[in-house]
Amino acid sequence: MFRRRYRISLVRQALALQAAVLLLVVGLGFALVARFFDQELTDQYATRALAVARTLAADPLIAQAAAADDPGHVLPARAEAARSASGALFVVITNRFGLRLAHPNPDRLYEPVSTDPSAVLNGHDTISVERGTLGLSARGKTPLRDGQGRIVGEVSVGFKTDQIRGYVLSRLGVAALLAGCALLLGIGGSALLTRRLKRLTLGLEPHEMAALIREREELDAVRTLSTALRAQRHEFANRLHVLSGLLQNGHHGEALEFLHAVTSPVPPADSTVDDPYLQAFVAAKTAEAAEKDVRLTLADTTWVGARVTAPVEVTTVLGILVDNALEAARLGPRRPAWVDLALLEDDTALHISVVDSGPGVPVDLVEKIFTAGVSTRDGDGRGLGLALARQAARKLGGDVRLARAAGDGHGAILEARLPGALS
Repeated sequence: MFRRRYRISLVRQALALQAAVLLLVVGLGFALVARFFDQELTDQYATRALAVARTLAADPLIAQAAAADDPGHVLPARAEAARSASGALFVVITNRFGLRLAHPNPDRLYEPVSTDPSAVLNGHDTISVERGTLGLSARGKTPLRDGQGRIVGEVSVGFKTDQIRGYVLSRLGVAALLAGCALLLGIGGSALLTRRLKRLTLGLEPHEMAALIREREELDAVRTLSTALRAQRHEFANRLHVLSGLLQNGHHGEALEFLHAVTSPVPPADSTVDDPYLQAFVAAKTAEAAEKDVRLTLADTTWVGARVTAPVEVTTVLGILVDNALEAARLGPRRPAWVDLALLEDDTALHISVVDSGPGVPVDLVEKIFTAGVSTRDGDGRGLGLALARQAARKLGGDVRLARAAGDGHGAILEARLPGALS
């Protein structure tokens, strides 16, 4: 048993894609902000720790006690007071050898510090995030100098990173709420947009629209042939009426001459176009043009000695270009109205050129004449022909273009190139 493959609708695909992009953008933005905020806050705490350390190092009594290895044990109390006032995790004071003279844990006194003190004991302030005996902390360290400027120890102050993380998380909670609201608004806007897209496409999926366009092309070909047949039917009916009248009135000689005249071949089509399909098309369009009081002629440069291999595409492009030209000539101011059609074989490619006596294409429509819905005339259902003609031509790897919008004594010139249309 074959299972029917589930097809996700275009609207749902568009909504899912927009939601994924919004989620990705908001997520990346939130992550970058969180990282930047965390780093910035850590640097601020480290700078604050250095400021506390410098304040203690500026006290001459602390420097004097550290220089003598704190014989009176006054430094632990001074360090603890500073730690409580600043909210720091620790305040550590060492002598010039890096041995602790003040530490939150009395058992650690007179032990070497857990991190390298060489940079500070060489006279440099430092800020960093390091792990020591009390855990990970943002630290600021500064040299401790006596009255003569000699380095007699260091002061190290640290703030617990958990405290920093807690502050960051509290602020990120607010940012996350705002980001969530922005994401929901974005998804809501995307849903409205895809809903409008569904209304504009009448709920049709891309494969369904493609099928409709293909059917439209076939229908255009059928319509063109139907119009040609209708024109021929009118012409044949008129000839039969003339023949019937001649015979009924006893003009047998004239009837015979008339039959010879109407059954003679049409030299222009036969001599320049060898394909019977194109011959029939040109003959039918010539008859249709005559009904509209427009003269349709083949240009002197016309030559097609090969056979048409893509009749649907050729009929679609030819029919649309000629129909548009006939209509432009019929409604145009020039009289007599005319359309000049050139067909040229180039290996397997068919080149088409159509020029008419109409008014041409307005300047403001030149750049968008091939856009669906754009037409030089008002009315519903117009503006699809040239778009369909270009689509049919591009299906063969060719194109349709507006060579000239208008000229001296003529209207628009449209050209088409159809590769692979001949064999």
